[in-house]
Amino acid sequence: MAIRTKNRRHISVEGSEYIWYVLPEKEGGWHILHICDTDKTLRIRVPLSPDPVYGRIKVPFCYVSCDCDRFHQGIFLLPSEVGGQVTPSVVADILKGLAADSFETSDYGELKEKNEDLWLFDMIF
Repeated sequence: MAIRTKNRRHISVEGSEYIWYVLPEKEGGWHILHICDTDKTLRIRVPLSPDPVYGRIKVPFCYVSCDCDRFHQGIFLLPSEVGGQVTPSVVADILKGLAADSFETSDYGELKEKNEDLWLFDMIF
């Protein structure tokens, strides 16, 4: 089953096609950047914190789940925070960094502790 493309942005990075979009979480306040390839074998979620009332992500990260050999699955620490304004260059930088294996990995407990137990983590994982 293909991914829905209505109201989604397309990007081509290093010869591969991806779809990306930002959606608010049902609990409100948090937004998640979703990046996936067209056949859904790769799914990346990057939390964004547009409203300081809900807390702040101190250690930016992305969660990758994949059924392919191009990327590793797990939690990856991003070199800088992804702001509320997501652009195609931000999406391309994340994809290139993951492809080059240049991001540090982390585990759930360590990341949650570094971010002071934000309740967001229970929604993403």
